[in-house]
Amino acid sequence: MSGLYFMNETYINEKEYNKVILDSDYSDITTSNPIEVIGVKVKYSKEVVFFRPNTSDIAVFRQVFVQGEYNYDYTSDSGHDIQYIIDCGANIGYSTLWFAHKYPSAVIIAVEPDIENCSHLSNVKTLNAAIWDKKSEISLCLFDNDSGEPLEKWAYRTTESTSLQNQKVQAYSINDLIKKYKIPFVDIIKIDIEGAEKEVFDSTDLAWIKKTNSIIIELHDRFKHGCREALLNAVNKVFFSIQEKDNVCFLKRDAFIRYEEIE
Repeated sequence: MSGLYFMNETYINEKEYNKVILDSDYSDITTSNPIEVIGVKVKYSKEVVFFRPNTSDIAVFRQVFVQGEYNYDYTSDSGHDIQYIIDCGANIGYSTLWFAHKYPSAVIIAVEPDIENCSHLSNVKTLNAAIWDKKSEISLCLFDNDSGEPLEKWAYRTTESTSLQNQKVQAYSINDLIKKYKIPFVDIIKIDIEGAEKEVFDSTDLAWIKKTNSIIIELHDRFKHGCREALLNAVNKVFFSIQEKDNVCFLKRDAFIRYEEIE
């Protein structure tokens, strides 16, 4: 197999492809026939994983399954099982799938504001919503503010401002999610919300941080100044160890907490 080529000419080369792909079931996507979804099987799932041609799905796939963006040690020295995971900005669901494979007994909450992205998620609790500093109705930006060009599906951003081009979406705070799903603590929270992390960590209500053992977050200071500063200010009293690579930060509590410790 020579590789998986997409309409936008991005691809996974054969060496990378064979690391994660077991077999595939798709037709020739270089033809003029429109193809909405391509299904492939990966080592991380017994189910078919879907690509949408000519979208950012291929780049997200590479980040998660080829480059191992979320491949950190989330376990504690005492060997506690990972029980609760919140995936904020689940996109098409690749990160959720990765966590579900690595921690099959964990309860996973996947939150994603784009309805089309949500339609591909399965076997986890999904919520079609955005993450914000409070429960409210906000706007999903589908177009770049400067150029007016459509944003890639992985780059949709949220804002409180209104525009005819924006899409209304329900937003929740992380504390709201914990209450909604009756989660006693969070082992892993993954955050990739295209700059809204600034509002989340600038919030006056950060009680959820004291119930969280690990945070894996992509920072977007390139979109919104102050994201990294807001994060570090919010966690500086919770004694996390911090690893940084490019725009991704992995924060881990020095001493893990459990339900009996936070009542």
